[in-house]
Amino acid sequence: MASPKSGGDKANISGLRFRRLLAVARREELYPLMIRIIRLLDGRVNLISLSNAVYWWNERTRKDWAYDYYKTAPAEK
Repeated sequence: MASPKSGGDKANISGLRFRRLLAVARREELYPLMIRIIRLLDGRVNLISLSNAVYWWNERTRKDWAYDYYKTAPAEK
């Protein structure tokens, strides 16, 4: 999600959209956001990893995703 778009310097998923995703506590609210994210990534996602994350959506999952995202995210401007 944080990898820059090809030929660009911005993340595929913006920091704002990612923070909104991390703020979701209930799984029912998570589904529409995940659909949008998958579309923004042109469907190129690891389905097993994604389904595990959605199934086990909790503080630990959000924390792991935040570390992974900000480890590779370009600086926000």
